[in-house]
Amino acid sequence: MRYKVKYENSKKEICFGIFLGKIIDHGSPEEDVAKDGYVWIEGAINGEIFEVLAKSLEDIPNKLPVYDRDFEKMISGNEFDLFVYKEFQRELENSKKVGKGFKVGKIFSTNVADGEAWYIKVGKCFKVGKIFSTNVADGEAWYIITKVNKTMISYEWRCFSLDRWVDPMLGYNESIKKVHLNGYIQSADFEQGYK
Repeated sequence: MRYKVKYENSKKEICFGIFLGKIIDHGSPEEDVAKDGYVWIEGAINGEIFEVLAKSLEDIPNKLPVYDRDFEKMISGNEFDLFVYKEFQRELENSKKVGKGFKVGKIFSTNVADGEAWYIKVGKCFKVGKIFSTNVADGEAWYIITKVNKTMISYEWRCFSLDRWVDPMLGYNESIKKVHLNGYIQSADFEQGYK
């Protein structure tokens, strides 16, 4: 069964995604049917859906990634997982560059179930480019802050979890009042003993 795939886009860039098939069923009479010879692919990182030439797809074998737990670093995995891991590391670096100290966003983690959940401590300040996650089932859902104004924050979902979890309350790409998002983050702060 097809799942993780690699393909070349129209700009001759190598892209990774999740195979969705010929038809996307939205649970309503409206279905999106791909053109002849094409299929739907969900982007590996942001969940955007693309129509891709079917014969250009290369299946990526399922192989569980191996982590060096001492350094919390992926040491082997398939091309897809290594790409997602590198993007995650890049976003972490960008998040750190946005600002120092807990008031402008410090990433920290807490142990949950069978892994770790990462959070961003925002205090009174939200910054564009900061990433955060929420606990979902046995994993986490990842987001990046894309826009901030006086009362609202816009964010986008990112697939930095192998299970591709999406928080049922936050969804994919939304705007929310700061106070509501702060609640997610403050609950993690409470677990860690931050004030």
